[in-house]
Amino acid sequence: MKLTYYLLKPFDLFAKMCRKVWNKYYVQKSFASCGKHVHISGKLISTPKNVYIGDFTSIGPNCVFYCSMAKLDIGSYVMISPNVTIITGSHKTDVIGKYMIEITEKDKMLSGLEKYDKPVVIEDDVWIGANVLILKGVTIGRGSIIHAGQVITKNIPPYTIYVNDKIQIKRFDDEEIIEHELKLKNRERRG
Repeated sequence: MKLTYYLLKPFDLFAKMCRKVWNKYYVQKSFASCGKHVHISGKLISTPKNVYIGDFTSIGPNCVFYCSMAKLDIGSYVMISPNVTIITGSHKTDVIGKYMIEITEKDKMLSGLEKYDKPVVIEDDVWIGANVLILKGVTIGRGSIIHAGQVITKNIPPYTIYVNDKIQIKRFDDEEIIEHELKLKNRERRG
């Protein structure tokens, strides 16, 4: 058993190094914009041309970002847990005389793209739990936490702990938010 471990250890280190190089020089460079110190662990499926990622953001394994013609804007200091799916668009389904699979982006544009594709914005300092689905047109406010397994179809206010539609808890009261923001700004100034 120990012998197998020692024989496979160099291969594990090599595979880890290859993943880091792939992540840094291919995956991150394929996005429209990708900040510094972004960590993408494991597999990420994305349509990267409309994905913008801030600094110090971590994306867990097996995340899926389907970005149609609308933008996905992920802020700084964001934590995205494993298996999160974000979708910025939907299919046009009302073209008479065409099967749904035959409907193209051009057909979508003829009736107004904004009806089908809307940006998703994840502001700074957000934590998105595992297995969350975020749909088009949503903004998740600064400092919010989304519990695992949720389907997000509407905006989440800043500093909200979103458990479900019925349970939403303020992370800080108004006074604490001001204090928190001031401390973060002071940290940034000190560098």
